[in-house]
Amino acid sequence: MNAPAEINVRIDRLVLETDHPVDAFALRRALGEAVCAVLVERGVPEAWHADVRTPVAVIDGLGWDGQGGEPGLARAVASQLYERVLS
Repeated sequence: MNAPAEINVRIDRLVLETDHPVDAFALRRALGEAVCAVLVERGVPEAWHADVRTPVAVIDGLGWDGQGGEPGLARAVASQLYERVLS
């Protein structure tokens, strides 16, 4: 595989629409782990082969039911970042 050894992805502001309460600090911790897990499972997308900075990432329509707490939400967000927002 021809993926980079290190990738820097910076999102200055992340906007999520959810009907469930979220602990922002717990989500931030869990999101880094969730993004790594998605990359290990699916590989590095072509768009991520260079450092990326996104001023605002808006994620709607997650369909998160509150299950799994912040780690569950982080996994859903990581998948959306991989599939739609930063691709």
